[in-house]
Amino acid sequence: MTGVMDARFLDRARPLGATVALSESMARRLRAADFGDVRVVPPMIDLDAWPYLPRPQGYPVVLFAGHHDPRGGAETVIDAAAEAWREGARFRLVLAVRARPGQRTGLLEEALRERAGAAGLPDVEVLGHVEDMRELITSVHVLLYPPDSLGGKADIPLTVLQSLASGRPAILSDLPQFADFGHAVLRAPAGDARRTGQQLAWLLDQPRSWDVLAERGRSLAEDHFGPERFAARYAALYRELLA
Repeated sequence: MTGVMDARFLDRARPLGATVALSESMARRLRAADFGDVRVVPPMIDLDAWPYLPRPQGYPVVLFAGHHDPRGGAETVIDAAAEAWREGARFRLVLAVRARPGQRTGLLEEALRERAGAAGLPDVEVLGHVEDMRELITSVHVLLYPPDSLGGKADIPLTVLQSLASGRPAILSDLPQFADFGHAVLRAPAGDARRTGQQLAWLLDQPRSWDVLAERGRSLAEDHFGPERFAARYAALYRELLA
């Protein structure tokens, strides 16, 4: 069970047995919808495919990767980046925003560019679908992902795990799905662009803190989202259900 866009959809679903959720937050929602036996198995990331890399050289780049979803975070990122810029931080903002079926991508991307221009951000690039996310993520300094709601996305979006595994610190919104990340990330209240921007400005100005968060993020990916732990959890579940 990766994500539920509207909790009312659960009213029409009935479990056939044990249900697997990706986070404790989703597990609580499923249990409240009478799903009964709900187990939590966090998603997996291929640590070999996403090795830890040193900090990129040169002018800092800040990345947002998501969808053109209502409350999905893209607008908050622009406002937060503008706040960080006002506080003296200097960086390039990259928005890798994918469209949902039926959305008018060109208009949505232009709206983001106009918002960035109105906010006074001088160096912003808006991308659509990115063919090589590995190249993009490893080229950036910080992942900024502050949605108000995850909507139809997985409880723990893969881009977040990829960034942490690569040693790229993340600033996330304070959603329940991210609570278990602890001190491996920075978090700000959902929708609070001012606080998010302040954290971004602080992080870009603190190389030592950047290094600490990069190391913590990689350790979190290894300890909680690596293939061995993922396989062990499913193996234990299968053994129990088949006994």
